[in-house]
Amino acid sequence: MRALLAGLCYFACVAIGASFLGASIIGVFTLQATKQKITPAKKRQKVAICLSALIAVVYIVQSTLFVSDNLRNRQDFHPQRMVVYHLLQSLTWATLFLSLLDSTAPQWGPFTSAWTTALMIEFLITVLSVLTGSKADKPRCISLALQCARIVLLVLLSALGFSIILTRKETASEDETQPLIPAQSDSETASHTGVDRSYHGTEVDVESDPAENDSKDEPDDEDSESAEFWGEERKKKIKQEGGWTKYLKEYMIFLPYIWPTDRKFQLYFVVLGANILAERALNVLYPRQFGIVIDKLYESASTGHIPWKDVAILGLLRLLTSGSSGLSVLNQMLETRLENWSYQKLNGAAFDHVMGLSMSFHDGKDSGEVIRAVEQAGSINSLLRTVVLDTSPVLLDLVIASWYLTFLLDAYAVVIVVFVGLSFIFVTHYITAVLKKSRRESAVNSRAESRMLYEMVSNWATVSYFNRRKYEQAQLAQTIKNATLATQWNNDVGLFLFAAQELCQVFGRFLVTILAAYRIAYGVIPVGNFVAIESYWDTITWPLWTLGHSYRRLASDLIDAERLLELFKKRSEIQDGPLTLSDAPGAGKIEFSKVFFGYHKGRNVLENFSFAAEPGQTIALVGETGSGKSTTLKILMRFYDVTSGSITIDGHDLREFTVHSLREMFGFVPQNAALFNTSILENVRYGRLEASDEEVYEACRAAAIHERIVSFPQGYSTKVGERGVKVSGGELQRIAIARVMLKNPSIVLLDEATSALDTHTESKIQEALKNLTAGRTTIVIAHRLSTVTSADQILVVDKGNIVERGSHKELLLLGGRYVGLWEKQTMVSPRSETVTDEETEEGNLSRSMI
Repeated sequence: MRALLAGLCYFACVAIGASFLGASIIGVFTLQATKQKITPAKKRQKVAICLSALIAVVYIVQSTLFVSDNLRNRQDFHPQRMVVYHLLQSLTWATLFLSLLDSTAPQWGPFTSAWTTALMIEFLITVLSVLTGSKADKPRCISLALQCARIVLLVLLSALGFSIILTRKETASEDETQPLIPAQSDSETASHTGVDRSYHGTEVDVESDPAENDSKDEPDDEDSESAEFWGEERKKKIKQEGGWTKYLKEYMIFLPYIWPTDRKFQLYFVVLGANILAERALNVLYPRQFGIVIDKLYESASTGHIPWKDVAILGLLRLLTSGSSGLSVLNQMLETRLENWSYQKLNGAAFDHVMGLSMSFHDGKDSGEVIRAVEQAGSINSLLRTVVLDTSPVLLDLVIASWYLTFLLDAYAVVIVVFVGLSFIFVTHYITAVLKKSRRESAVNSRAESRMLYEMVSNWATVSYFNRRKYEQAQLAQTIKNATLATQWNNDVGLFLFAAQELCQVFGRFLVTILAAYRIAYGVIPVGNFVAIESYWDTITWPLWTLGHSYRRLASDLIDAERLLELFKKRSEIQDGPLTLSDAPGAGKIEFSKVFFGYHKGRNVLENFSFAAEPGQTIALVGETGSGKSTTLKILMRFYDVTSGSITIDGHDLREFTVHSLREMFGFVPQNAALFNTSILENVRYGRLEASDEEVYEACRAAAIHERIVSFPQGYSTKVGERGVKVSGGELQRIAIARVMLKNPSIVLLDEATSALDTHTESKIQEALKNLTAGRTTIVIAHRLSTVTSADQILVVDKGNIVERGSHKELLLLGGRYVGLWEKQTMVSPRSETVTDEETEEGNLSRSMI
């Protein structure tokens, strides 16, 4: 019976804390879909706060009486287990009171569970105290009265908790349990996960539910703190999806880049685990050996005997615990290798994923924002270290510290450790609430600075043309100022937090020192134990620092990783088919069959678009700007998939090919070609990476640019500048043509490749294009009709429809829309032209036609 009483006294706070934590975990991980907001029982919450405060006060009063009696009588007038029980309960109920006071809409399940557990324990301790045979264990009149008062208060508090829970369940009737956020369609889900659905700056017209908009104006009362940290939209999404389990599960997408598959790196984790256990043992062994050496030196003061063995053991333990030559060095080496491996994998995966997203994403992306998100891959990289290597050993450290302090001193030392721990946690909690906001604000301003700097540098020409350098400098200066101030405030809050945490640690050390001095003065413990405690105190409080740091680090990493997570969650609308180019060899026949396509729902860019290009034929698309010509090439290269209809190459639907294999068929020359800021040789070789230098030279000769390149001081080693700004427009275009020639594609796509050039340069490029398109299926987009008169078929496109089709001669004879375009450009009536076959051929040759 006495053993049961002692166990209840020493482990009551553990049982109460476990019941609270267990109920909280069950509530978090079984969170149901969000219900309409139910007005919380504010009055009953105030009553619960008052009752909790009264219980805490009663425990504090009785603890004070016990301690004062023992100090006054200089002996354990009250049994240690009872004093420890009331001291720990004082801390426990102070914690429950502050937690309830701090909650705007508390989760009543965990509180009620803790209150009920405390009631049962208090009742059992009271009964066992009365029934025990020991006079010391029997409660005196005042103590018994206080215990009975607590039992009454606990009964009222538990009943109040159950009544609130039952009332809330009854209030949540069927008509009140509609989701706060309605079930989303695919498009709406994509918008919530950050998928950008804009094209050329136009927002997609997605139908929104009014209930969703209303919900944004009425945030739920529950989890207001998490709403501050994660944002209102994130909190609602967490609730709707079923709780934190599914939210945290989203981060499992990074697991392949955090947990290595290589056996060598897995072995590193095993060694790290063994090191963690060894360090826990050394944390105890070193201060203990230090105390032993002090005691033996004290004993040998009169004998002259030096305890060499104990001193040598102390030196070995000191070496192993050293930060520069001990086990921590091995830890650091292994952690660095694991972090480097994870960094390489994660950054590579992030880049590959972004580059693999569809054009709908890249047309609307903010490049600075995306680059910043990819750069923040390091925050995910540190998650494994934070969770596994920093946080996991904390509980083990606290358990070992509690046992070791009881061994060195007594159970009162554990009370001091618990007090320091709770104080540390509450200080960290309240200041971190401010730190969260400052961290988020700092991150937002940092991304704004990065984005603005990128835009200014990439748009240098526009800034210079309009002479807005000083304006942009002022804009950037203000952005940098905002980012600096936000970072400064974030650092200040961090310093305040460290100061408050240090104060808790120093005060706890002071209390332990007083307790140790008291016990030494009365001969309860030797001096060596005091030395061991002093040496061990930093080890005791280190888990608290680690826990606080890990929490902030974890919060910071998750905030930084949110954008990267959103990028990883984006999925390209363009998915691979089963075929590759080698599986379906062909001559390059292209056929559009009743194709409909639109960037936005309900608004088609192409309608009933049908034509066929036989192998080796040239098809020209002409028409006004915005008629859908460039869109034709985009869907042909599968930057987008058609809404309905089909596009086939050699009888196979485009969607049957892998994207990589499909795009290898094409050689594309845009109107404004872009080059990388490297040598001309490397830019041309980009068309076929394994090509030799001589093959590059041949491609440049065919593109009529070789002679010009060799005239440069550095020849083919000449760097072209960012996007090719160091070469002229004609040179850049011919380099782009040479790149496509080197690729040797079966299908050539030309998007107004000569529209921005002068007549002399155009004639040279036309010659290069003639070499490029010879024998290949070619689709040309042109505004200058004179460049496509030799095309096998000309398609006149208007508002997404093919309104006319035929050869140049046939369209002139037709007298339709094509004739109008021809007259505007040539100022010559088609009637004045002789359209005999012979003259048409001569005219084509004179114009250097394709």
